[in-house]
Amino acid sequence: MRLCDFLISIATMLQVIILISLFFGIQSLSAQSKSTALIGKEYSFSGHVFDGDSAKELWGATIILLGKENSFYAISDSLGSFSIHKIPQGDYKLVVTHVGYEPYEQIFHLHHESVYKKIILHQVACQLHEIEIKEERYAGELTQVTTSLGRDELTQKRGFGLGETLKNLPGITTINLGSAISKPMIHGLSGNRILIINGGLRQEGQQWGNDHAPEIDPFVADSIAVIKGASSVRYGPDALAGVILVEPRRLQKEQLIRSEIHLVGMTNGQQGTSSMLLEGFVYRFPSLQWRLQGTMSKAGNFHTPNYYLYNTGFEEKNFSYHVGYFPKNLGVEVFYSQFNTTLGIFSGAHIGNIEDLKYAISLQRPQTFDVFDYRIRRPMQRVEHELFRIKSWWKTSLGRLELLVGRQFNDRAELDVRRTAEQNSILYPDLHFKLTTHSTDFVFEHKPFLYHFSGAIGLNYLTQKNTWDGTRYFIPFYTLQNLGFFVHEKYKRCQHWEAEMGLRYDVRYLDVILPRTESEAPLYYSFRNLSFTSGIQFFIGNKATWKHHLGSAWRAPQANELFSNGIHHGAASFEVGNRNLKAERGFKYISMLQFTEKNLQFELSPYIQWIHNFIFLNPTGRFVQTVRGGFPLFEYQQVNAFWSGTDVSVSHSHKALTNICKFMYVRAENLFLRKPLPLVPSWRVSLKSNYRFFETKNYRLIAGVELLHVAKQNRWYIDFAPPPPAYQLLNVEFTFYFKQIRASLEIRNVFNTSYRDYLDRLRYYADEVGRNFIFRLHVPLNLLSPNA
Repeated sequence: MRLCDFLISIATMLQVIILISLFFGIQSLSAQSKSTALIGKEYSFSGHVFDGDSAKELWGATIILLGKENSFYAISDSLGSFSIHKIPQGDYKLVVTHVGYEPYEQIFHLHHESVYKKIILHQVACQLHEIEIKEERYAGELTQVTTSLGRDELTQKRGFGLGETLKNLPGITTINLGSAISKPMIHGLSGNRILIINGGLRQEGQQWGNDHAPEIDPFVADSIAVIKGASSVRYGPDALAGVILVEPRRLQKEQLIRSEIHLVGMTNGQQGTSSMLLEGFVYRFPSLQWRLQGTMSKAGNFHTPNYYLYNTGFEEKNFSYHVGYFPKNLGVEVFYSQFNTTLGIFSGAHIGNIEDLKYAISLQRPQTFDVFDYRIRRPMQRVEHELFRIKSWWKTSLGRLELLVGRQFNDRAELDVRRTAEQNSILYPDLHFKLTTHSTDFVFEHKPFLYHFSGAIGLNYLTQKNTWDGTRYFIPFYTLQNLGFFVHEKYKRCQHWEAEMGLRYDVRYLDVILPRTESEAPLYYSFRNLSFTSGIQFFIGNKATWKHHLGSAWRAPQANELFSNGIHHGAASFEVGNRNLKAERGFKYISMLQFTEKNLQFELSPYIQWIHNFIFLNPTGRFVQTVRGGFPLFEYQQVNAFWSGTDVSVSHSHKALTNICKFMYVRAENLFLRKPLPLVPSWRVSLKSNYRFFETKNYRLIAGVELLHVAKQNRWYIDFAPPPPAYQLLNVEFTFYFKQIRASLEIRNVFNTSYRDYLDRLRYYADEVGRNFIFRLHVPLNLLSPNA
């Protein structure tokens, strides 16, 4: 048994031992509580927490009762409610806190009867604090292991896509196609096994390709949460890896008109990005609020330490609007966004014949033009994604009703290299996909009953239609329908532990129309299955929490996995589907032990996962010659697979210095061949230190240095080239605050190290990008206040 497997086994055994001891500890605490009841009377304290401006319920507020001998703790649920039971009579200090709100404090007397209290929190003005990526509890499913990025952390990552924004969080990596395209990966799983929820709506695009990055403008997001568990029953099937929740900023009515400006400049690729936000409310109707937002970005050929990557530039233009009306106990929101990008595909990956392709893979340097240019040529892609949603909610005496209706349209054009100048016109794509998705979600979140249960039930319906045209074939016409029902309940009886469980049932139909050369009759597929989630969370004193989560999810095979047969343009590969694929079924257990001391934070999160009928794209080691050139051959296969791994994070602060260490390990096994699976990240560790040089009321300067080590992936079976060697990168950053203005200079790959990453599909042909100076400027502006 290898060392890492041994350590994981030891960690699991330790957790079982701690769980048994903790169980008996809770029993003793219960007995102690009973003995306390004989001495004095006990009461209950319950209530609701509201936003003082919008009157909305607040999730995740922390409620603490501080007594002379005992302290009690609770978290508000999705309806803003909380309850604490078996409180001895006495005097207490009530403290209620929530990120972004002023703390609420009150001396509390509990002597004669149980108490219900309505607590109103008010938002604080935007203040900039030290930027530090931390795990935070996601209020929707409390026992799930989650990671989140807030507004300040996202500001630190501006200028990159969603995948790169989330990269280097514990357990999160990316699968890349060059420097401009990246997709998030959770514990070694990516693509359709990760659900991306964009403002409550499931993001639907041509997600089947590694060259198809999520069509989301990160500047729209105010927070991003990552649920690292198998199944989140509220959002639908497919979530074998987890769920990414992208939440836009809430509409505001503090300023009549306010604005934000983001400017980002990068030396590598000579990239420039600008984004502007304008928001406010109607003066005579403060319940009517609005926001406009737009982003533009442009980059040329990126540069490795030794040469330019020809035809790797991109151009991006995005915009969105958001309008909401919030009278008492009612809300209606309308949101529309459009994402537009044109991006080049590295020309060194499209080779004329098989012999030249093999030769290109063997070279250390691609045989392409070594020049900088903003012009985007064939091969290239043009993508447009529209998202429109209407969300309405109504608070009743029984709970909250929510209806979400959405429409998405994805237009993707792929343009190959052609032989003549006329054929190389950028006006005529070789493949043109159009994907239209309509969805309806109905959710009822009931108020707590029996003092201990709170949760939600819901119904989801989705219909999707894909069409294509062009000079070559890749995936067929298809229509997809999915109907799902879920129920999710949380139980909390005391301040020492809480539990939750959810069930979901889905039915999916897939109708496929193949080209006439293959079949005249349409093909029909139907899938149906059950998903579940269960978890328990223990509060060990005031310093530690311990989560255990067991979940199961399933995923039906996608149209590309069943029927693809041709050149996958952006990935520069020839892919062949398998019509006999069955639905995947996964079971995952994950645990997280979290300890917080005054200056120390420690997190340990081991996990195991078994997937029956796992579908993967297997590199065959063979090549295919087409009229478009020679390409490596990949085939979709299905096996039983097993994952194991762990995430570790340690943070320590001393005066002005903060040190952070993160470690990630994942192992994936093909149980049929007893061989490793492809495209699984190797273990990696990062060390980061931040130092505050000075800090006054209006000025602050912070410097940070990070060392990243990525090991070589020694566990591989068949590939077109062996995995690249291990590499180390040094990154530094300087951040300066002047009041609410934030300016930063980040230098990535300080020593201009030449390296290739195993998770980059273009590693066969070229190195990763070299040194990059990144300048960011964030300027918030209050243009007009209500009293002006």
